[in-house]
Amino acid sequence: MDEPTSALDTDLATHLLAGIESFHKPRAMLFITHSPEILEQAHRFLAIKEGTIHEGGVASDT
Repeated sequence: MDEPTSALDTDLATHLLAGIESFHKPRAMLFITHSPEILEQAHRFLAIKEGTIHEGGVASDT
């Protein structure tokens, strides 16, 4: 999902993220985001800068 909450108000974005959390448990999902709220849902992350991987790790590192 590419910036799934970018056009949503805060309440709707919170509702969407709660639904995503319950839906993705047994699945792998890929999000492209600048949002710290979405990053908090991640188990792992990659930060890409100028087309190359800048850093990566587990979400608890952030």
